[in-house]
Amino acid sequence: MKLRSLLRLLPAVALAATLGTASAKPKAKASPSPSPAAETQDATATSSPSPETSPAAAGKKRTMSPESLKKRFLTELQHQAGLTTAQEPKVKPIIDKYVNDREAVKNDASLNTAAKRDKLKQLRVQYESDINGVLTPDQQKKWTAYREGQRTKLRAAREKAQANRKVSTGAAAQPTPAAKTSQ
Repeated sequence: MKLRSLLRLLPAVALAATLGTASAKPKAKASPSPSPAAETQDATATSSPSPETSPAAAGKKRTMSPESLKKRFLTELQHQAGLTTAQEPKVKPIIDKYVNDREAVKNDASLNTAAKRDKLKQLRVQYESDINGVLTPDQQKKWTAYREGQRTKLRAAREKAQANRKVSTGAAAQPTPAAKTSQ
C-alpha cells in the first residue's frame, strides 16, 4: 500500500521540483560576472537597438544591423551568383546605397505602412536592376533562380504559419458537431 501511494506522489513531487527550479533560475541570472558572449552582445546592442533593450520596441521584430545586411548581401551574391573579385568593387556601392536607403525608409515616421511598402518595393526593383547591370547573363540567371527559390520558401512558410493559426483559433472558437447536438 505504501508503495502505491509513493508512486502516486512521485509525479507531483517531480512537478513541484521542476517548478521550484524554474522559478529560481531567473534570480540566478542576475549575477554580476558577464560571460564573453554577453560582452559581445552588449557591444552589438549599442550599435543598433534591439527589442529586448527598450520597452517601447517590445512588439517589434529583431532586425539586423545595416553593416550585417551589407555583408550578407555581398556574401549571397558571391555564393549564389558567382560574383568575381573584379565585380565586387562595382557591387559594394550599390549594396551600401540600397541598405542605407532601406533603413531610411523604415525609420521615416512621416510615412504610413502602405507608403513604406511602396517605397521599399521601388528600392528593391532599383537594386535588382543595378545589380543585374553588373552581372553577366549567366550570373543573372543564377541570382534570379536563387531569389525565386527564397521567395517560394518564404511563401510556403507564411502559408504554413497562417494554416497553423487558423487551426489553433478555429478549433477553440467553434464547437464540434457532437457538442452542438448534446446541448
